[in-house]
Amino acid sequence: MNYTEKRTMYVVDYESGSSSIHEFMNGMDLKALEAQEKNGSVRITNLICLGESARK
Repeated sequence: MNYTEKRTMYVVDYESGSSSIHEFMNGMDLKALEAQEKNGSVRITNLICLGESARK
């Protein structure tokens, strides 16, 4: 998927080591997190798109 949009917000649950993390992020941050998942350092467990932010 292509998550390069800066105004779209996502809620992401992921695991890093023994930690479970719940975080809001934009598309560019999500793309970076997916790169970490490919390297095996995190595991994304849930992803929800909240839609586009009203701020421009």
